[in-house]
Amino acid sequence: MGLLGGAVLGYLASPYSPLRWMGESWSEKDLAETRRRGNRLLTAIEAYSVREGQRPASLDDLVPDDVTQIEPPLVGDQQWEYGQLGQRVGVYYLLVDSQYADQSEYFGPQFFRYTSIDGKWVFFEDESF
Repeated sequence: MGLLGGAVLGYLASPYSPLRWMGESWSEKDLAETRRRGNRLLTAIEAYSVREGQRPASLDDLVPDDVTQIEPPLVGDQQWEYGQLGQRVGVYYLLVDSQYADQSEYFGPQFFRYTSIDGKWVFFEDESF
């Protein structure tokens, strides 16, 4: 196979290869930038909450007072999802999904999510074959 062939296969098999998941990027670089953009939104959500006495109903409520624009995530389907977490009042999530996550034959990155319960970002990848 040779050194170059092995390097290419190793790259494609790596968990965060941008080429591995049908056109979606889950690279470490894009995850880091998505986290940075998400943290900016989380700061804006908290500022809005202090000012208004409640969390915003949608991310659009943050514009223009708390952020000038909603920067999209660079991973997954490149769309933020935000909302209340279940029936827990005051507990919320911010996440980006894979556009393929709901397909039964898909095994790979599912989502990158922040919840206000634990206050940290979590990357979930389904590796069950």
